[in-house]
Amino acid sequence: MKKLFVLLAVCAMFAACSSPGSKAVDYMEDYLEAAKDGDMKEAQKVLEEMEEWIETLDEEEQKEAREAVEKWAEENAKELF
Repeated sequence: MKKLFVLLAVCAMFAACSSPGSKAVDYMEDYLEAAKDGDMKEAQKVLEEMEEWIETLDEEEQKEAREAVEKWAEENAKELF
């Protein structure tokens, strides 16, 4: 039981330490995976979740997230279109 609490604490720490940019990229990776699988409903859900999450960020964090998404989109343009 003690190990479970330690594991949960470590997971919470990693989640708290992730930057807005890396989390935004994670959302985009999930979106692309769903789209490649042909699950457009799931892809849309991921985008909606990402937009809701971005709205919770402050202005600087929003900028970081949007810049990361733009960079990711440029790097993955061939897979997106």
